[in-house]
Amino acid sequence: MTDEKVYTARNRNAYDESPHADEAQAYAASKVNALNDSEQWIDAKNTSFDLVNIHPPFVVGRDGAVTTPKDVLRGTNGVILPCSRCARYRQSDTASWLLDSQ
Repeated sequence: MTDEKVYTARNRNAYDESPHADEAQAYAASKVNALNDSEQWIDAKNTSFDLVNIHPPFVVGRDGAVTTPKDVLRGTNGVILPCSRCARYRQSDTASWLLDSQ
C-alpha cells in the first residue's frame, strides 16, 4: 500500500520570485503568484465579499495589445471566450461572434 497525499483547495505551489529560464516559466509563476496574492489579500482585509478563482491558470480580461476584433482571441482569452458562449474553441476562430452580439 502506498501513502497517497490528499490535495485540497488550500494546497499551493510556493511563491516564485526566482529568475525564470523562459517566458513559459515566468507565465506559470505569475499565475501561481496571482492566486496566492489574491487569497492572501482577501484573508488580510477580511472583506464582506467572496473571491472566486475560476480556473486560476487562466487570466481573462482586457488585453491592451488588442487592436482588432480578431486579436481578442489571442492568448487565454481565445480559449475562454468561446466557452462563455457555449461554443467550441478552434484555433482558426475569429472574433466575428463578438461583433454579431453587439
